[in-house]
Amino acid sequence: MSSKKTSDVDFERDMPLTAEDLEALARARKLPPLTTEAYLDWLTLMWRPDGERRLNTDADEPFTL
Repeated sequence: MSSKKTSDVDFERDMPLTAEDLEALARARKLPPLTTEAYLDWLTLMWRPDGERRLNTDADEPFTL
């Protein structure tokens, strides 16, 4: 079986980025890493107990790319 060499994936290529988008990306890259405690606090904010799962309804906006 032969393997095909594929090119690297570049998720930013061909994206219509504005000057504001590029400035925000540059600011985000300069942020210092979170401390362990701050990261755990952030994870706690993102965590939801299994009983609070929200399902999509017909009233939700459709997803588009």
